[in-house]
Amino acid sequence: MDRVSTAVIFREVALVRAQELGSQQANLHVRRVVEGEGGPEIFVGYDAEGRRVLYVEMPLVPNCGVLWRSSGLIVEGHDTPALIVRHDSDRGEAQFALLCDQLREDLEGSPAESVESVVLTTIQEWATLFGREAHEISPEGVLGLLGELLTLRELVGALGASAALAMWTGPDRMRHDFVGSTGALEVKTLAAEDGLKVTFHGLRQLVEPKKGGLHLVVHQLERTPQGELTLSGVIADLPQVVRNDERLRLALAMAGCEPDAPEQADRLRFSHRSSRVLAVDAEFPRISPDTLSRPEWADSLMAVRYTVDVSAVPPVNTALENLIEAHDVD
Repeated sequence: MDRVSTAVIFREVALVRAQELGSQQANLHVRRVVEGEGGPEIFVGYDAEGRRVLYVEMPLVPNCGVLWRSSGLIVEGHDTPALIVRHDSDRGEAQFALLCDQLREDLEGSPAESVESVVLTTIQEWATLFGREAHEISPEGVLGLLGELLTLRELVGALGASAALAMWTGPDRMRHDFVGSTGALEVKTLAAEDGLKVTFHGLRQLVEPKKGGLHLVVHQLERTPQGELTLSGVIADLPQVVRNDERLRLALAMAGCEPDAPEQADRLRFSHRSSRVLAVDAEFPRISPDTLSRPEWADSLMAVRYTVDVSAVPPVNTALENLIEAHDVD
């Protein structure tokens, strides 16, 4: 079953907050989103003051009290036992939903003794995003979003809007950016001056999907005042059904834009320099659980980050739509 994004769950809980939903833990109004198979049970919802929260039910009592307070995020340990992550700000709701998605993924399969460290590590990695001023444009965020949208635009042109949208995970923090029934695509967008050095986060970003192979789509863009690519221009090229999609709104928020005003980022203009598709196979240089001398250590390695120069990796001369088959759509 596909995982429902936390943003959708927050909206559902907000619409029926007068009803009891799943659990009333620690004076919270929450709904269970993870059953706890191979990891802790997780709930999301609101506290008594209307703040969004993520509640992690733990088998062991964590360190109690405030464990983190910065950038509108609070992490508290409770003797219930549980960890509670609160969003203590009147902005950044879309980003907090994405943070919850990331925590849900990071905590999947985590042993009891590592839950607290996993939560705090992820919070620290996301703190910079929450520390930005409201709607402060992130050049790196715009660059990355442009690459995803250029890939989405190509798939829309080849497969149609419905099929392409069905494959796009958007900003849902899933392992890969596009997932079809016969493979997946991971998109990386690089500043031209940085060459073809691609940075990966975690041991599982380049793990193949359950069905089919994995390919890496690498775009090189150069920031220039005369550039032909702007965020609003690429979005305008997409069909209305894509422009109205909630994932696009969340992606814009992640880049620091008002969801309804992508032109805020149009001072950032780019020229397209190159695009290539690389097969992530046995010959591709990567770190994954399978490459460790003891794969069972994978869950003990936190905040893994590495960079690969892919300039020597031969490109695949195949159209994207032939590498990833769309799921059946109505």
